Amino acid sequence: MVQSKKKWILLGFLGFTVGLGIGVGRVVVHQALKLQRVFLKNGLSSFSDLKKKNDSKDQKVEVQDEQLTLFLETLKIIQENYYYDIPNWPLDAINGILKHDPYSEFLSKEEWKDLHTQTHGAFGGIGIEIRPTGDCLTIETVLEDTPAWRARLQNRDRILKIDDQFVKSLLLNDAVSKIHGEPGTEVKLLILRGKEEIEFRIKREIIKINPVKATVLGEGFGYVRLSTFNENAAYELAKAVERILKQKPKAIVFDLRSNPGGRLDQAIEVASLFIEKGKPIVSIRNKDASTEVYFSKDFSKDKSKSHLKKFPHFEMAILVDIGTASAAEIVAGALQEHGLALVVGQPTVGKSSVQALIERHQGGLKLTIGSYYTPMGRNIHEEGIEPDVPVDLLDFELLKKARERGKMVLDFVQAQKKKSTVYSKAKVQSKKQVQHDPVFFFKDPEEDYHLQSALNCLRARLKNPKQ
Repeated sequence: MVQSKKKWILLGFLGFTVGLGIGVGRVVVHQALKLQRVFLKNGLSSFSDLKKKNDSKDQKVEVQDEQLTLFLETLKIIQENYYYDIPNWPLDAINGILKHDPYSEFLSKEEWKDLHTQTHGAFGGIGIEIRPTGDCLTIETVLEDTPAWRARLQNRDRILKIDDQFVKSLLLNDAVSKIHGEPGTEVKLLILRGKEEIEFRIKREIIKINPVKATVLGEGFGYVRLSTFNENAAYELAKAVERILKQKPKAIVFDLRSNPGGRLDQAIEVASLFIEKGKPIVSIRNKDASTEVYFSKDFSKDKSKSHLKKFPHFEMAILVDIGTASAAEIVAGALQEHGLALVVGQPTVGKSSVQALIERHQGGLKLTIGSYYTPMGRNIHEEGIEPDVPVDLLDFELLKKARERGKMVLDFVQAQKKKSTVYSKAKVQSKKQVQHDPVFFFKDPEEDYHLQSALNCLRARLKNPKQ
């Protein structure tokens, strides 16, 4: 009955346009088709329904109109009377609106090109992910095997100066541009670590992000590390896991530490490698309160994804830390809630916002358009993924002293356990009370305390599968 009413309304409009002649008719036909889309989208059957829906929005629209009028009037006054030139006022105005969201900004042509390069290819830089915090820039992630990683920059280091210029005087994009540059050139950073200021001189290189590293450790445990979700993440991960499975490992450690995230489509495909087809991976809630649910893919029905396939179930532990964010949190949360992996490490970043990249002729807009939720409906904003097995934080000064004394790693671990505060819900009421120390990834797996903790968990599960 509702469909019948819709059809009669639309036919009435179309008939009316014929009687008015070609010129006016085109306008009304356009409006009729527009109304058709509105009716079908919102489930409306008549103009009264449409009016009721619009009336509920009148007050909000009026407020928006008032704010826009105030903005335009003020802008006109500034343009006509402000003494100084404002060469980039449109860009400044847009970024001023978005300043409360560190993940949204308008990018210039050069910045847009840099973003595209980082997502798809290689660029000249040192290998860090940064975000603005007050009058400084905080290093959110140090990418593995990069100049920054070799120079021992650490997660949560704060950048005060870039080439002797205070970062508080720079927009985020300008700061990124100053850190990037020609390979072989040097950038100088003044870092605040705790209360100590440290100067670093780091030579830029071509940053080629091969996101996957894999090997088989002793005792037959597989190890796969995914450092970022670029456009080849799922493909490279699938190849690596397949190579390891051919060696028949007892279990696999999936390392997502310091993974800053990346492309949503790659997060869906990575999770789909392990999760049964048709099961939910993540849902995105948009501003209009609509929800999009993304389910595990069936690669067999997509010829373009013929290089991907589902893997059989195996025991798996996922390593996470304070640098695990966004797409990496989507994958960790989905595998955790579907009971396919044990999450080991520290609570993650808690970045649940979703950004769209909208290209414009003068650059592009990176805009937060929604928030994602785990399969069980958790919003992890500023909370992060809670590990099933929390791991103590490490003191690297203590490690250094232990090495100088020639002690074994076991002695270091015992000393660390006595000194550190156990990271658990039982002893910590709020995560905000805990100071997160940065974690450096040891080249020797025997010294990687987080990795050894994950392996111990897997040994226990293999011994007692019901655990």
